[in-house]
Amino acid sequence: MELLRSAELLSKLTKIPLGKELSHRLFEVANLFVYSLDNPTIKTTLRELAFQNSSFQHQRLKEEEAELKNQAKQLIIFVVVVSGLTFLSVGYFIVSLGKKINYYGEISQFVVSATPNAVIVGDNKGRVVLVNPAFANLVGNSFEIFPGLPLEIVGPTGKLLASYMEKKRK
Repeated sequence: MELLRSAELLSKLTKIPLGKELSHRLFEVANLFVYSLDNPTIKTTLRELAFQNSSFQHQRLKEEEAELKNQAKQLIIFVVVVSGLTFLSVGYFIVSLGKKINYYGEISQFVVSATPNAVIVGDNKGRVVLVNPAFANLVGNSFEIFPGLPLEIVGPTGKLLASYMEKKRK
């Protein structure tokens, strides 16, 4: 009876037409087999159907494996495309941000250069980053020589700025 239930269940579960047909035929022969155990024709037919069904299921598994591989390739392509687009988006954002920083840096440079007040800018390492022409005229030098020098050697203002920067670091 278990053989009949298994064959009937297989017949109901199989969706592919050829598999459905083979499962249905297997169920029919299993049904005959159960009620005619001594009939050699039924035994032979049952073996043939079992072999055909096994071959069919083997082929179906190969096809499903190929389909899964194809889906995996498509997923990998999708991930690569999405990753590539993300990389390009981030790259575009960084370039745009760099352009804005450069633009605002140029504006700041223009304002610092154009102001009549003496300006000195230092970094967190105690070095001169920028002086404007008004500061350079005040100390009697060209403003191009100052960047990179220690703040302390550019006069009392540099010493004051260096002292302030040192306190900020602590």
